[in-house]
Amino acid sequence: MDTVPLHAQLVHLPLALSLIMPALAAGILLAWRREHLPRQSWLIVVALQAVLFGSAMVAERTGHQEEDVIERVVGEDPLEAHEELGETFAWVSGVVLLVSLTVPAMGNAAAAQALAAVTIGAMTVVLILGYRAGDAGERLVYQHGAANAYVTTDAPACSAEPGVD
Repeated sequence: MDTVPLHAQLVHLPLALSLIMPALAAGILLAWRREHLPRQSWLIVVALQAVLFGSAMVAERTGHQEEDVIERVVGEDPLEAHEELGETFAWVSGVVLLVSLTVPAMGNAAAAQALAAVTIGAMTVVLILGYRAGDAGERLVYQHGAANAYVTTDAPACSAEPGVD
């Protein structure tokens, strides 16, 4: 039986996307401004931002499902701090998705590019929120012992030497 909680397995996708989205979007905007890419190339940004938002919502839901198990080990305060940061990260990424959706629909190219630049700034805020949520999750595991909620005592012992059982 796999004892790694689903939340811990899923949370890495939205965090990784939040890290690359500002740079990717800036690169696409730059190529668009220099007329190396058409305005529709911004739809790549929209699609990946949608994946970020969707995966953040899934991570949030799986975190809520595991809340009672973890809270027994770490207590309410550190878990609540992580939960609030995770929710803020997810919902702000959704707002950024909505803003990014308007960029390709704008009639004026200069205004669309200006809004794209604002969107990149907002993506940087999402990156910071993701970092803070991830940091709080890391503290839950490594400082408060959240992983102990999933440790089983019936696991087979392993040798310290590689290849020796």
